Amino acid sequence: MVVKGERLVRRILKVLRPPSLGTPNAIESSAVTTHTGQAFDSKDYRSARFMQSTKLVNKQFAVELIKNVPPKQVAESIVACDGGHSVLGHPKVYINLVVFSNAFILRCSRISLVFTRVDTVVFATKKLRRTNNLLCLVTS
Repeated sequence: MVVKGERLVRRILKVLRPPSLGTPNAIESSAVTTHTGQAFDSKDYRSARFMQSTKLVNKQFAVELIKNVPPKQVAESIVACDGGHSVLGHPKVYINLVVFSNAFILRCSRISLVFTRVDTVVFATKKLRRTNNLLCLVTS
């Protein structure tokens, strides 16, 4: 019963609260550029959404934040990336770091996390064969 009374008081106070004297300018708030390069023109009808509030755009774009993450250095040739936690929806992905290039740097296709091998052994001296898109070391 007390909860219903509190809700009623909040609703009454919300109605009686005076409107703010300074309204934000819709044209100025919609001129903010997003990470996709989207910016509304001054005559665009979509800027009507921001007549009573300003357009909130995060200044730190995800692409730039991912670039700032240093690569994980590992000694294994195959790395498993699970995205930190299985509840977040990232399945466990196995990344093969044995490649025929000088880079030895690969990134996870889901979260763009960069993995690099510490011991970049030259595999040109060893015989490798490809089986079902996996590289296998030939021992004979």
